[in-house]
Amino acid sequence: MITSFKQTYAPLFSVQPARSVFLCRLGARLAPSALPVVMLVLLREQGRSLSATGLVLAAYMLGSGLGQTMSSMLLGRFPLRRLVLTLALLNLLLLGGTLALIVAVAPIAVIGVACALAGLAEAPTGAIIRIFWEQVHGPERAQSAFALEIAASFGGYVACTLLAAALLAITTPEVTFALLAVGTGLSSTGYAYVLPTWLQFLEDEQEAPSGVAREGHAWRPLLVVFAVGGGWSLAFAVFEFILPAQLTDLGHPSLAASALALASVGGALAALAHGHHIHRWSVRRQMMLGLTLLAASLVVFGYLGEQAVGVLLAAGILVGLTSTPPMTLSDVWVMERASARVKARAYAVLGLAFFIGGSGGALLAGALMERFSLSVAASVAALVCVACAFAASMASEQRQDVPVAEIA
Repeated sequence: MITSFKQTYAPLFSVQPARSVFLCRLGARLAPSALPVVMLVLLREQGRSLSATGLVLAAYMLGSGLGQTMSSMLLGRFPLRRLVLTLALLNLLLLGGTLALIVAVAPIAVIGVACALAGLAEAPTGAIIRIFWEQVHGPERAQSAFALEIAASFGGYVACTLLAAALLAITTPEVTFALLAVGTGLSSTGYAYVLPTWLQFLEDEQEAPSGVAREGHAWRPLLVVFAVGGGWSLAFAVFEFILPAQLTDLGHPSLAASALALASVGGALAALAHGHHIHRWSVRRQMMLGLTLLAASLVVFGYLGEQAVGVLLAAGILVGLTSTPPMTLSDVWVMERASARVKARAYAVLGLAFFIGGSGGALLAGALMERFSLSVAASVAALVCVACAFAASMASEQRQDVPVAEIA
């Protein structure tokens, strides 16, 4: 099996800058993955309330989600290296300012605004690397690369959280914050320099009204992708909320982070396995099957998870194992359906759909757990997955007319 996986993923790094681009992209995710935990520790040590802490974390995540979308709109309009370097420096400065405000015990609203601005200054590394994979290897092999990206994202979340925990154990939260921010800045800077100069991002056409009409036509096939992706994110966010909440209610709060880490590891392994076979079937059919399996695992989780802690942990791993294929397929669906003119922005908008769905899922899960039970919350998430699977079944197999590589 290891040899088979190597045959799938090793060729992705046969092009000289691929390994460096991939590693720097992982490093650029240090702050977004680990800083929320560190900020939570910092603010709680100052005696800030949970609601105030939650406001700051929400502001940072909102800024990050919107920032990826907004900065992607600049791709093709400015030199790529200059754009990424500028955003990397701005992000580092704003994170430094945020840390200074926290240390100075500034009003929580001021800290929240600083966090949002720092998130807004993040470079669109996700959109860039997906364009990179497609232009380097073509659409078919890029599908496996997207699966590798999702696996690295889930695995990186676990690794970054563990790194933050280790740093917090040996040094102060303030130093941990600073080290993570600097590490992110250095990785983003390296990302700017290792990106090849031949990477293409097409600007929007400026003519009107014909340009506007073409723009609308380019986005129309992507609406179902964004809806399905947002629905998947909502369902998965419900799971991410109710798993630690149930463990806490059962008297095992120390297991909450470990349970989510185990589910994330399961998701990373599932993404790798899926990427090995992803190109063999149509994206739409895989999306229908993936969402149906996720719905089934959520039902199992909801109705067996109330039995005992061990069963709850095992059911959580099952959900993790079925969670990542729809996320990977959403990226592939964008690649197939988006024209080159809007593709970079489409990846960022998909990320924004994930964020909006995730935020809504957290709110929905809290309300359902408070009024009803674990099984009801999980069943609602499963119904959302079924609805998304139905939407995917109604979508056409439409693809972009012209591959990116053929457009000058």
